[in-house]
Amino acid sequence: MLTGLEHTVKMKENLAIDYEHFLTGNLKFMALERLMIFSLTGEVIRRTCRHDLESFFYVFIVGCIEYEKVSESKDNSMNDWCRKDLKMNFMCKAYDVMSSEMLEKFTPSFEGLKGLGIILRKILFNYNGKYIETPEDCGPLYQRMIKAFDKTI
Repeated sequence: MLTGLEHTVKMKENLAIDYEHFLTGNLKFMALERLMIFSLTGEVIRRTCRHDLESFFYVFIVGCIEYEKVSESKDNSMNDWCRKDLKMNFMCKAYDVMSSEMLEKFTPSFEGLKGLGIILRKILFNYNGKYIETPEDCGPLYQRMIKAFDKTI
């Protein structure tokens, strides 16, 4: 279960404040668009279903890379995605996500999921690596991701 204690900033005198004014969520799993906009303008954009699916993709990727302990010679961390400098955080994550090197970091227990990682990346970022904006109807996007998992399982 993922939790976010940063949501506590929304409370003031026991009244909920509009969460859209806060950049909430774990930086390691935050969608690129939200990181980019905030790092460039300081503005928080509304979180969408597409951002949630992208965050889920990052949880999947990080799990496949960091879950299993491997030899110290192999870098199996995504610590650059946790930098306090949000612009650097964005740049490191964008590079990693679009790079085939990211899949090479999968630990041995998760080697069989590299194909799924490629498919999920194509669903979220298209075949040419361009960011896909949130569609009006997220149903087809959800269905494509579910289908990818079903085929893998």
